[in-house]
Amino acid sequence: LNPQQFDYIDGVKNQFGFIAQEIQALIPEMVKVQQGGMLGLQTDMLLPIMVKAIQQQQAQITGISNSQLSISNEFSNTNNQISTLILKTDANITNLSQLQTSVDGQLSIAGQNISELMEKGTDQEVRLLSLESDKLEQDSRISNLEIALQEQIVKLEEMSNQELNFAWADLFASILDIDETNGDVNILNIKNFSAEITETGLLVIKVINNDAPTIGTAVICPAMKELNEEGKCEISQIDEDSDSIDDNTGNVISNGKKIAVKTQAVKNSSKVFVTIKSKLTKEATLMVTDINENESFDVELVNPTEEDVTFDWWIVEMK
Repeated sequence: LNPQQFDYIDGVKNQFGFIAQEIQALIPEMVKVQQGGMLGLQTDMLLPIMVKAIQQQQAQITGISNSQLSISNEFSNTNNQISTLILKTDANITNLSQLQTSVDGQLSIAGQNISELMEKGTDQEVRLLSLESDKLEQDSRISNLEIALQEQIVKLEEMSNQELNFAWADLFASILDIDETNGDVNILNIKNFSAEITETGLLVIKVINNDAPTIGTAVICPAMKELNEEGKCEISQIDEDSDSIDDNTGNVISNGKKIAVKTQAVKNSSKVFVTIKSKLTKEATLMVTDINENESFDVELVNPTEEDVTFDWWIVEMK
C-alpha cells in the first residue's frame, strides 16, 4: 500500500488516502465502480486487513525481539567468556612471567655452576697430568728397583746356596764325627754310604748298598696316578675290584697324599730328613709319619695337591 496526499476535484485540499487503481491491483474487493465510472474505495474493509498486517508485523517484531534477546544473551555469555579468558590469560601471563623469572634465575645458577665445573675440570686435568707424570716417574723408579732387586735376589740365592751347602756339610760332619782338614775331606765306607765334602762346602753322598740306601729321591703322585719309566706321574691306575691294588701293575693305588719309601737302612731311631724339590703352584708341607724298621718309612703331604711332588730324603743315625 502506498499512501498518497491528494486534493478533491470539488476543492477539498490536502487529503490523505490511497489511489483506487493501485488498491485495485492489490485488493480488488476494496474497489467499487461508482456512477459516472469513478472508482471508489471501501475503506471499512481496510481495517481488518491492517489489523492482520499489524498482527503479522507484531509477530515479526516479537520474533525479532526474541532473536535480539537471544543474541544479547549470547553476546553477554560471549562477553563473560571473553572476560574469563582475559582473566585466565592475565593469570597465565603472570605465571609465565614468574616462570620466566624462575627459569632466568635457574639458568643463571646453572651458568655459574657450569663455570665452576669448568674451572674444577681444568684443575682436575692439570692434577691428572701431574699425576700421570708422577706415575711415569714412579713406574721408572719401580722398574729400576725391580732390576736392582732381581740382581740382589740372584746374589742372595748364590750366597744362600753356598751357605746352605756349608751348613749341611757342617751338620753331617758333626753327625758323622768327621774331622775337617784343609782341602777335601773324604769319607769312605761309613755304614751304608760314602761322602765327600768339597772345598766349596758341597757335601756329596754316595749310596753303597742298593737295598739299604740312606739317601734318595721319591715322588708322591696325584690320586690314581703312578710313575712311568721317565719318572713322571702319567700312568693311570685301575682298581675295579676296590682292593687298593692296581689291576695292571700290582702296585698300591696312590691316594695323592702318602708314599712308602723302601729302604732297609731305616731304623726306629733314625732321623729322616725330607726336602721338596718340585716347583709347586701352592705351598706344600711334607712330614714323616711312620717308620717300619728295616723296611720303609712313610712320607705324607699335609696339604694334598694335584701336582707331582718330588722330594729328596736321607737317613741319619744319631750316636
